[in-house]
Amino acid sequence: MLRVHQIFLYNFLFIFGATFIVLGIISYFILRTIEVNQSTQQLKNSIALIEPQLANKRNFDDIAENVKNNTELRMTVIAKTGLVLAESHKDADEMDNHARRAEIKRAQKSRYGIIIRHSKSFGYDFLYVAKAVELFNQTVYLRMAISLERVLDDFYSVWLKITL
Repeated sequence: MLRVHQIFLYNFLFIFGATFIVLGIISYFILRTIEVNQSTQQLKNSIALIEPQLANKRNFDDIAENVKNNTELRMTVIAKTGLVLAESHKDADEMDNHARRAEIKRAQKSRYGIIIRHSKSFGYDFLYVAKAVELFNQTVYLRMAISLERVLDDFYSVWLKITL
């Protein structure tokens, strides 16, 4: 037979463990949301910095190359028809038409198109932020992306520190 103090101890340990697990799960989702929101804001800020540079050049490949060399971000300039005009991490001529991409469709309807989705070109998930930009009397879409792996690596680091 278990004594009263043993029953109390087992119940306490069970409640403590269950509470710790529930709080861990809740904090996981809250911190993940915060990390994705911060990365989204970073991409919006990058668009704001790069947009004026696009107005001064007709060859966007130089800017894309500069973004690739100086950041871990991916930059794509897309014509209204979906034709990729420049891409920082891949040859634009080899890329599919982007007119039907979710972030481009959303950017047509609102200020920014934001989505997390799997990249066919690279084989892993990215956080994408796209914005319609008027250049040379044409609408083009400036799309910035960051690997979700990188975002989640930062998140896991923070979450692990909090857990410990």
